Formats: sequence, C-alpha cells, structure tokens
Amino acid sequence: MAQWDSFARAAPALAAFGLSCLERPPTVSYLGTIAADGLPRVHPVTPIVGGGRLFLFMEPTSPKVRDLRERRVFALHNGVPDADGTGGEFFVRGLAEAVGDPALRSVAAAAASYEAADRYVLFELTVSEARCNGYGDVTLPEPRRWRDPEARAPGLAASGSASTEPEASTQGTPERETSKRGSTSKRGSAKPGTAKQGSAKRVSTTREITKRGTRR
Repeated sequence: MAQWDSFARAAPALAAFGLSCLERPPTVSYLGTIAADGLPRVHPVTPIVGGGRLFLFMEPTSPKVRDLRERRVFALHNGVPDADGTGGEFFVRGLAEAVGDPALRSVAAAAASYEAADRYVLFELTVSEARCNGYGDVTLPEPRRWRDPEARAPGLAASGSASTEPEASTQGTPERETSKRGSTSKRGSAKPGTAKQGSAKRVSTTREITKRGTRR
C-alpha cells in the first residue's frame, strides 16, 4: 500500500483534487469499515494530510478503532455540501495502520484543524486506490483513477498504476445518475417458454431414436 506522498507523486493532479475535496467545507468525510460480523458501517471523520501521510485521530472507545485494528480495510469518501455534488467527489481505499511513534503523532497533531487530545488513537491510512467524480461544475483531473501497482491486500484491487480511463462527468444530481445507472436492461431477458420448448424437442427426438432402435 502506498503512503499519501507516494500516491501524490504518481498522480499529482488527482491527489491535489482529493486534498481540496477533503479540506473544503464540510470538512467531515465518511469512513467505511468492516465490523466483526462482516457487515460494513460508516463513521463521520475529519481526515488529516500532513508530512506526506493521511491520518485519522479517533476516540479510543469508537467502534472503528477495533474495526481498523482487526481488519484494517477502509474506504473514505469526502462530504459534499448539497444534493448536486457541488465541488466533486473523492474516494480512497486501502489499509489502516495504528501509529505509536510520538514523532508521527506530532506531525499529525500539527496538521490537524483541531486540537488532538492525548487520549485519541491515531491511524495512518495507506492508499490502494483513489478516484474522483464530478457533475459538470468542476474540471476533473487526469487520471481520474489511480491504483497502487504493488497492492496485494485481500479484497483490494491491485492492478495497474495511473489509469487514464476517463469517467463520465455528468450534469445533475448524484441521485439522478444513480437512478439512471440502476435501470434494468430488457435485452438479456429470455422469452417465456423458450427453455420448455427446447426441452420438449429433445425428449421427442430421444423417443423417436428409441423407437427406431427397437424396430431393428
């Protein structure tokens, strides 16, 4: 997994766009983790980028602490200010690592937009994949998606480096785009009775062959 600075060197425009999304109002982003029962859950968080690393402070009693320590996988998405997705979206996923080094803790605390209490637990988030999306009001960077070519974590994509495959930028709300993509296609549906007709023909042919063999 790549640290933030490695990701930023490989895809500087995407990293700069992502940083602007994470730091603009609302500064709250959403962290997805996997609970002990295997189901996902989401937590509001305030990401920190400092010293070339992506950090998160959290209360020691937060359920996400156990999720990240035991399973490590995460997904992070910036908050958007309205239903139109104004300003664009940034998504990153990878593995979390608990930080015990006092020097790194000082780096994270200095870069934080709030005062980090001594009781807070600190994690560094390493990047397996990052991507962005927009809805017509922002110019999206190229590439719009990056994957760490050395990532090998179970369940995480690990192919390619900087991908230049464009993702459509659409005018309108994220909700309307989701609705359009979720529509069901009719082209792949089979006509009622087709399977039954084919089965009946095979049975009839088998019977005819059996009769001819009996006559011999």
